[in-house]
Amino acid sequence: MRLRLTSLFVLFFLCVGVLPAKEPTVAPAVYNVLTDDDEAAFGRAAAADVAKSMPMLDDPVIDAYLVTVGSDLAKSSQRSNLTYHFRVVDSPQINSFSLPGGYIFVTRGLLDFVQNESELAGVLAHEISHIAARHNADEISRELIAAKLTTSGARIVGVNDETALKLMYGVGGPVAAFVQRPLRQEQEIEADRLAVYDVYRSGWNPQGQVTALERIKSYNGNAGLISLLTSNHPPVQVRIEAIKLEIAELPSTNTLINDSVFFQAAKARMLLLPAPKGK
Repeated sequence: MRLRLTSLFVLFFLCVGVLPAKEPTVAPAVYNVLTDDDEAAFGRAAAADVAKSMPMLDDPVIDAYLVTVGSDLAKSSQRSNLTYHFRVVDSPQINSFSLPGGYIFVTRGLLDFVQNESELAGVLAHEISHIAARHNADEISRELIAAKLTTSGARIVGVNDETALKLMYGVGGPVAAFVQRPLRQEQEIEADRLAVYDVYRSGWNPQGQVTALERIKSYNGNAGLISLLTSNHPPVQVRIEAIKLEIAELPSTNTLINDSVFFQAAKARMLLLPAPKGK
């Protein structure tokens, strides 16, 4: 019965978009009223606010490694024209999140949790896919429309960083809280599916997405460290099955990268750093 229910969940989420006969195409966001420049302004403002309210690791070696992996994935995404930015939050929480315009954060706990480079690539590709599909911009636009700060279909043009920050505070409160609000579950599934192809085109094995999720499913550590990640997403098994359906459409993954000495070196370096500053 449990397997049957899981299959029904997968079919429901996939039928929201297209069935996995080929790579999903990013459709125009339904509510988005932001231009690319506006979206970048929102992202810059939000990223600056996050950096003020959350402790950043800012280790040059780990940052450089993360940017290298993330940039390769971004080039393979369906929105490769953006400049993507990657930073590490110095927190033991196991989480990652993206902001409009190409800003991506992963926690130190997440870097501790993933066990090889293909798993890390899957996480980063998932966040890149949220940006490529304009999920964040769409949700901000929904809030702006609901607050009557714009109307559906009316573009917002020429937003600077200060204006963007005021608008976000007006509809969502502090940005640090705003970015932790969940996206819709069908958006999470779409990001998973899109990520498979970005990971594959970049030369990593998308099976890493599956192994990371399987470990989340069987996680028996401090539940508080993983609560945000699991509460804001669809059931883990639904995500796993959706990803497996996409992987089944790919040629053989046997020659793709699973791990690298650079990933293991970054993991080793983290062991030498002081304990995380955040909660």
